[in-house]
This record gives sequence, C-alpha cells and structure tokens, in this order.
Amino acid sequence: MYADIGAKDAKKNKLPTSPQKTIEKPSAYCGLRILGMSGCNISDLGMGDLGGSLRTNCVLSTLDIRCNNLTNDGITGIARSLEENTSLRELYCGDNEFSVPGAMALGSMLSKNVSLLVLDVSGCHLNKTAAAKHLAEGIAKNECLQELHVARTHLTDEGLKEFTVAVEQNMCLEKIIYHCNVLTKGVIAALEFALSRERKPAAQLLDNMEQARLERRQEMKELEIARKIKAAQATGEGDADNMEIAKKKTQEVLEPGTKIWIPVSFGRRNNVLGKIEVDSATSLADARTSIARFGDLGDDYIFISVNDGKPIALDEEGKRQVTWDCGRHVLLRPINWIEL
Repeated sequence: MYADIGAKDAKKNKLPTSPQKTIEKPSAYCGLRILGMSGCNISDLGMGDLGGSLRTNCVLSTLDIRCNNLTNDGITGIARSLEENTSLRELYCGDNEFSVPGAMALGSMLSKNVSLLVLDVSGCHLNKTAAAKHLAEGIAKNECLQELHVARTHLTDEGLKEFTVAVEQNMCLEKIIYHCNVLTKGVIAALEFALSRERKPAAQLLDNMEQARLERRQEMKELEIARKIKAAQATGEGDADNMEIAKKKTQEVLEPGTKIWIPVSFGRRNNVLGKIEVDSATSLADARTSIARFGDLGDDYIFISVNDGKPIALDEEGKRQVTWDCGRHVLLRPINWIEL
C-alpha cells in the first residue's frame, strides 16, 4: 500500500522512484570487538573471570586493561587464556604491577598464541633481566606479533639485548617501542639493525596466521569434546552410540544444519571481496556460484586448501566442502599463478 502511494507521488512530482534494494543478511558473528577497561580498579579475581571468558571468545579483537594495579596473578590468568584464544589482535596491559612471573606467563602465551598483533606492557617492571628474558623467549617462537611496546619499563641494556636475540630469530616482529628507558647507543643500534632485516611477506604471514587459527580452533574443539566424553565415561552416562557420535563430531568444522557467513578473499594480499553463507555441506562448486555475484571473475581463480595450503583442482570442487577444505575464510588465487 505504502509502496503504491510513494510511486504515485513520485510520478505526480516527476521524481524518479528508487529501485528495490536487497538487504544482505548480517553476519552471524556480531558482538563486542573492542573492550576498554583501563583505570577501572579491577581486581586480580575479576581479571580471572574475564580470562575464563577469553578462552572461547571468537569475536573480541582489542582488550585494554591498563592502569588496574594488576599483579602477577591477574596477568597470568589473562595470558593463559590467550594461549587458546584465536581472535584477540591487540592487548594493552601496561602500567600494572606485575614483574618476573607475569612476564614469564606472557612469554609462554606468545610462544603459543596465533592471533595477537600488538602487545603493550609499557610502564611495567622489566628492570630485572629475567623478566625481559622470559618475554623475549616467547617472542623468538612467536609467528604473528608485529608490534611490542616496552616504554617506561626500567629496561636495562641486558634486557634489550635479550629482545635483540629474539628479533634475530623472529621473522614477523616489525616494531619495538622502547623510549623512556636508560639505554646505551650501541645496544639500541644492535636492536635497530636486527629489526631492519627482511621480514616475511605480509600475505604469507596472513595465510600462516589464518591456517594456525583454524587449526587451534579445531584443536580446542577436539579437546572440549574429549573432556565431555571422559566425564560421561566416568559417571556412566551415555551409551556407545552417543560416544561414537561425539567422536565423529571432533572431525567436523561446523555442526550440521548451522549456517554462517564467511569472508572471501582474492589476490596476494587477501583483499576481501565479500561474504557468502555456507553450512557444513556447502561444496566449493556451490560457493563458486555464490562468489559469482562479487564480480566478473569467471573461472580464472582457484580455491586454496587450509589443511596443506595447496590449490584444489576445479574438477574436485563438487566433492570438496567449504568449511572442511577452506575453513572460515575462503582464499582465492588467480589460476595463472598456480601450476596444478
């Protein structure tokens, strides 16, 4: 009724009518992405509760917990949660009261985390070489962190040397902010030289990170189901059929019948073209039909497997599933880049 009236008024006043627009369904992964809790006087106990929720959170990308007088216990709880978390990109935990044990926990987290890009511990106590050493050991093993803030940490020359050794082993860290520390020129020059070395290409880092995140999520899912199976066996609940179904679910990327929206990227830098809706049974051939609406790509691209990073042949697309073979982010490459 209202549409008819609007059309008549537009015709009467000689105004063009707007074409009907298709409203795209919003992503299923909506939620809080940035959480700022700086200066809120949160206790270590409260931070422990927050850490527990971070283990399974797959949306939050930035967390700011600076200036909360957190001790080693509070930082350790957050760090242990981030060993399993696969979504957080920026952690600001500076101006808190942790020292060597907290730095040890953060170092252990960095050796296992697969998503964190920025870590800020400015204003904390890294005056002891052991604290810097533990943090540096994690950086040496890390494959995603790009920026580290250690300003105003009472860092010594010996501590900065530990970071220099770590940077020489690390292939992704690009920047260390170390101002307002009493350091000599020679030690600073050594660190800057280590940072100037050629790093891994950005596209390779993104591909590696995405694959590592998918593998970690699958690993966490398998561990959770294994715990449930063990608990059911201990209490005598559940029969053999239920156990078999639970074991089978450990191999699935997505529960049957559940639909999600996942991004589709094309090219060397993983430029996102748009999103497609898939479920556990959506084949690559079905996905190609959905992707056709993004632009005139034709058949001049190929899907990349997240399991081994190899291209998937065009004649196999009808037999391969999006969520199992391409994960939660479909990567496309021009077909002339790849020789099958």
